Amino acid sequence: MAGELEARWNMALAHAAEVEGKIHTHDAGDARPIADPASLGVLATNLRAVWDAPTTDARLKKRIVRPLIHELVANIGAAASKIVLVVHWIGGVHSEIRLPKRRRGGGGVTAPANIIKLCANRC
Repeated sequence: MAGELEARWNMALAHAAEVEGKIHTHDAGDARPIADPASLGVLATNLRAVWDAPTTDARLKKRIVRPLIHELVANIGAAASKIVLVVHWIGGVHSEIRLPKRRRGGGGVTAPANIIKLCANRC
């Protein structure tokens, strides 16, 4: 029994060392230079072109927007059958988006096109 426990202990130590190695490799490769304000200004002027480019997918748009959002609060009104989203942006501005609440048996229907366009224009 002691041999089995020792074998498990050694396997756990080896696994821990492997995970620590992966963490070290990740941390070493994650050194990103901090952008200067002038570079950020140039990127900001090109944001609309990047956002509207046909090659820009939803994943990239999410990566652009996420650092700008401080908090997203969703209020679901059962009686009004509406969902109210309040976006608290990093700069202190708040945006409110009202969406129709999906009814039971909606069958996976996404938001109407006008709502999707409204959300895209606000981002």
